[in-house]
Amino acid sequence: MPFRRLTRPVGPDESVGLRDAGTVLHVEDSAALRTARSRALERAGFRLLEAGNLSDAWEIALRERPDVVLTDVKLPDGDGYALTRRIKSHIALATTRVVQVSAVFVDAESRVLGLESGADAYIIEPTEPAELVAIVRAMVRGRRTEELFGTLLDGSPMLVAGVDANGGAGRKVAREPVGESGD
Repeated sequence: MPFRRLTRPVGPDESVGLRDAGTVLHVEDSAALRTARSRALERAGFRLLEAGNLSDAWEIALRERPDVVLTDVKLPDGDGYALTRRIKSHIALATTRVVQVSAVFVDAESRVLGLESGADAYIIEPTEPAELVAIVRAMVRGRRTEELFGTLLDGSPMLVAGVDANGGAGRKVAREPVGESGD
């Protein structure tokens, strides 16, 4: 049977069954930049939360549990690297996607530091609003997919696939988590 070409691209809501566009915590100390980015994200259907510093961002993140944190790297009371590490190490926020943004820290070393601090993406400013929206949508899809599979696997029988000693493929349903012996 030949493949049919889609007449339209599959939207993010259809690809993972998203109920809504998602919640974004936008952390930026510049009111002008915060307004511009937030406006683009709101037009795309995201629910926006805003903070101008790390302490407010942390409080909002704990209370609201956003899908994505979009944070400037340079903030008045610290940096986005520290916020990212804190989010990724907190059990309730560990699946939150973090996107770091900077117009100042644009060198490779800064980008690597950002990604190694746990950021899921690093954007160099200036960036087009459409690109920002696409990146944030991808982050929401990733988080929702991870949560969906986690929910499906919690307490459910798992299909375990592997290769036996003779190189043949084998499968079985495991009703308990796979033990260290590989059973």
